[in-house]
Amino acid sequence: MIKQTIQLFALPLGAQLAPPERDAFLKVLPCEVQRKVQQYKHWQDQQRALLGSTLIRWALLPYIDDVLLHLAHNEFGRPYIAGHPQWQGDFNLSHSGDWIVLAVTTIGRVGIDVEEIKPVSEDMMIYALSETERQLVSHQPLHVFL
Repeated sequence: MIKQTIQLFALPLGAQLAPPERDAFLKVLPCEVQRKVQQYKHWQDQQRALLGSTLIRWALLPYIDDVLLHLAHNEFGRPYIAGHPQWQGDFNLSHSGDWIVLAVTTIGRVGIDVEEIKPVSEDMMIYALSETERQLVSHQPLHVFL
C-alpha cells in the first residue's frame, strides 16, 4: 500500500532572471513549453510560466523518473501527467503577483490557489456594489474587505 503524501511548494517570482539563467531553465523544458513561455509579452509572465513549469518537473522527479515528462490537459484545461499509468497522484499550480505555489499528492486529487491581496478602493466599491450594499458597508473600514 502506497502512503499518501501531500507537499506544498512556494516560490517567489524574484527579480528578472538574467538571459543566461533564463536560458538554462528553458533548455531543459520540452520545446512546446519553451515556445509557450516565450510567447508571453511581459518578463514577469514569462518568468512565472518558466519557474512554474520547472517547479512542477522538479517536484515530480521523486515519483516519475522522466525529466521531460509530458504534461497534457483534460477537457477543463487542468494539467495531468500523460503516459504514466502507474502514477496515481496529482498536482496543481497557481500563481498570482509575486508568488508561484504548487501542491503535489501521491494519491488522489489536490488543488491549490493563491491570490495577490490588493487594496480595496472606494472607486472599486462603487463599481462592484449596489447602492444598498454600499449603504450596508459604509460604516466599515476598507480593510474589512481584504
